[in-house]
Amino acid sequence: MISCQVCWRCWNGTTVGPGALETCNPEHCILEIRKHQQEARKKSTVGRPRWPMIVLRSPKGWTAPVEVEGHRLEGFWRAHQVPLPNVKKDAEQLRILESWMRSQRPEELFDGHG
Repeated sequence: MISCQVCWRCWNGTTVGPGALETCNPEHCILEIRKHQQEARKKSTVGRPRWPMIVLRSPKGWTAPVEVEGHRLEGFWRAHQVPLPNVKKDAEQLRILESWMRSQRPEELFDGHG
């Protein structure tokens, strides 16, 4: 995980303005966005405001199964590998994969049209 300072420097020169990355208040960001919107609607010329940004810092594989065959995934390099390599042959790995995919709630994201 990169440090807050590195993350801040990456975004500081852009048109977004990251807040305190560890203690970001989403309500503050929403108020800031509304302020920019109101100013743009009142003025005929619009500048380039620094839009607020929320940075989600999460461990690697935070939605993956916590452990597979005695190996932790969340927060470890294994989260970027093929975490379930025997899913075609191993019924338990297939069950884990199905549970993992269903935890993403695809029925809420997709319908008959995509």
